[in-house]
Amino acid sequence: MSDEQQSKTDDPDDRPIEIIRDLRREPKAGFLLRLRRKIDRRVVAGDIADAFLMTPILLLIHFLELLYGVFDQKKEKGESA
Repeated sequence: MSDEQQSKTDDPDDRPIEIIRDLRREPKAGFLLRLRRKIDRRVVAGDIADAFLMTPILLLIHFLELLYGVFDQKKEKGESA
């Protein structure tokens, strides 16, 4: 069992890469703020594009519902008379 555990620790993939750990730096103070602004701009642009694309489709659906309702009412009045 101890041979198995030792072979796991000897595996170079399991040890942290010390060179990379030493190269780690903290981002500048404004970096996270700039990143957040860029993400927000893209989200807002996507929402606006979605609204412009969906509005005509939703208007068409509502118009067709109105037409169906009008013809359905005429059909019901014609049957009862």
